[in-house]
Amino acid sequence: MPKSKIFKVNSYGIKQAKDKNRTTITEGWDIVNKQAVGEDLRPATMRDYKNFYFDYVEFNQFVYIDQFNSDSIYRWLASMNVQATTKRIRLKALKAVLGRLYNAGELETKFYKSIVVRVNEETKEGTTREDIEKFLSCIDVTDYFQLRDASMVLIIWYTGIRAMTLAQLTTNMVDFEEGLLTCPALIMKNHHRLVLPLNKTVLDMLRMLIEQNEIIKEELSIDTDLIFFTQNGHQFVDKNSRTTISKRLNVYAQEFNIEHLNTHAIRRGFAKRLLDEGTSVPIISKALGHSSLATTTKYLNISEAELINELKKLR
Repeated sequence: MPKSKIFKVNSYGIKQAKDKNRTTITEGWDIVNKQAVGEDLRPATMRDYKNFYFDYVEFNQFVYIDQFNSDSIYRWLASMNVQATTKRIRLKALKAVLGRLYNAGELETKFYKSIVVRVNEETKEGTTREDIEKFLSCIDVTDYFQLRDASMVLIIWYTGIRAMTLAQLTTNMVDFEEGLLTCPALIMKNHHRLVLPLNKTVLDMLRMLIEQNEIIKEELSIDTDLIFFTQNGHQFVDKNSRTTISKRLNVYAQEFNIEHLNTHAIRRGFAKRLLDEGTSVPIISKALGHSSLATTTKYLNISEAELINELKKLR
């Protein structure tokens, strides 16, 4: 059995002698791709879908999508010399593609639904209030870049938004009079508009940052409406950049000796703080922009029984 690899689509060389009554592999991908355009999926998500779909196909030497079955998926997963968490990510991407083929009427059953990859996950710690206070006490807000980075940390801590959403915030999304942050569907992972309250601490820091932004933009001839941008006026979204949010926070974490100072940990800290204050799990899930309660319970390390009890309170 050949070893599985991430397959490059442009080298896909299986001869596909067309049977007009059957859907070929490439035709199947075209169907998925058209659906994805309508869903406005992120480019990174589409790359994963494409890579793992064709990797699965190449490994099994399929020509038509009606050849897909559970056994072939298990063989594909077994061939991977990677951690279980990585297998689960790849399986999730393949399932997303197969689900779209099923919805398009190209697959007769959801045979893939029962396939799972078991992973023993350690509970990840969230950022604490003490971590945030220590970080802020070490920051010099008279330095523009530290002011910008402190503002990013506070917004995530008080709103729970994702780094990708944070990076796309513009000045017109902040209502200083009402104290609200409006995240349009376009910048949300789940594609649902979200409105969140901002407290005085965050609003004051944002006012200060936006005033400094105007000075910086004029000095460096930067044309952008972004609240957070690099010294070149770019978003903090390029994972290959040295100036991403995560890498900036990693520098502070090491310099200030704060173990849990990253965007995921801060979001977890936000969620845990809400839970400790008595906020229900469904509300926390909504605030985090999660598409399911299951994701939120993992974030909070909540058992199934605890979730049921929370939902009973809403009756």
